[in-house]
Amino acid sequence: MTCVNDSGMLEIKQGGTPQAPVIYSGNGQTPVGGIRVEADNVVVQGFKLDNPPAPGIVALGNNITLQDNTINHPQGDDFDGIRFFGNGIKILHNTISNTTNTDGHHADCMQTFTNGKPSTSDLLIASNKCLDIANQCLMAEGPGDPEGGHGGGVSKDWTVTGNDCQFGASQGYELQYINDVTVTNNDVTAMHGGGDDRGGGGDKAVGLCHAEPAKVEGNKHDGVAQEV
Repeated sequence: MTCVNDSGMLEIKQGGTPQAPVIYSGNGQTPVGGIRVEADNVVVQGFKLDNPPAPGIVALGNNITLQDNTINHPQGDDFDGIRFFGNGIKILHNTISNTTNTDGHHADCMQTFTNGKPSTSDLLIASNKCLDIANQCLMAEGPGDPEGGHGGGVSKDWTVTGNDCQFGASQGYELQYINDVTVTNNDVTAMHGGGDDRGGGGDKAVGLCHAEPAKVEGNKHDGVAQEV
């Protein structure tokens, strides 16, 4: 089942099979007021979200692919661009821009946690653009994390590669209590100045806390003190 509600949000509740996922396509031009996926085995591609209620896209399910979508300036909640929960998720070739935390929130490009939500394994985040992000390009709290990881399951087998990350926090990517992590060949740029919470960025490209084993290499970091 799929519908666009009164606020213009696309709600997806019907999926396919691993061999034949259902494809929801905006053809690169269709504007929507937000996207919420609560289904397995779906592909969501080519939608445009301008000033949507945050998070701009929520993916809750298994074998969900988000690709070629654009999200500009998500509003309210925690001002995040994308939140994802579940296994076999792919986030590919999306552009998320201009997250702001003027109300004191924590505006990330992408975020996941396990407080009341499923853990995430077999994740691929590749070739996305996180541009002008007030906080982190990816904030991830797996099971066992003292703040956001009070749920069960395990978060493991993550690959984060080939992304463009412009961030304003202490690190571009923050991975906590995630097992078997690969973070390679990303462009990571710290933004200094510019208002909001920007200006404190640049400690490291990748922050790891109980994220092991981890492979972190080949990341370009501009204005960042160290890679990890």
